[in-house]
Amino acid sequence: MTILTKREVWRRSALMRRREPDLTDAQVAALKRSLRFLRVTIGGRNKLARALRVHATTLSRVLSDRKRPSAVIALRAAKLAGQPVDRVLDGSWPPAGACPHCGRHEARPHT
Repeated sequence: MTILTKREVWRRSALMRRREPDLTDAQVAALKRSLRFLRVTIGGRNKLARALRVHATTLSRVLSDRKRPSAVIALRAAKLAGQPVDRVLDGSWPPAGACPHCGRHEARPHT
């Protein structure tokens, strides 16, 4: 059995601390559009946060550009939407101009 005789602090190297983003800028933009659509569809930020299993503050920061969304949020959003994650990340879901209340493609949203 070895006992440490002096106190040592272990630090991660600079390479280990630097994290590359999981998603590209285009994927982040498409995911945010999907999250905004889901927020209206589900009925608010708090309900969406619970459905995605993230804190409401985290979701708020993601939607307001103060935090980058992770790939985990993308996977959970795709599952919640019932869509393949590829469609959420490439921007093909929801379709442009789709009504967040009914999902149909209309020229103007319902009031």
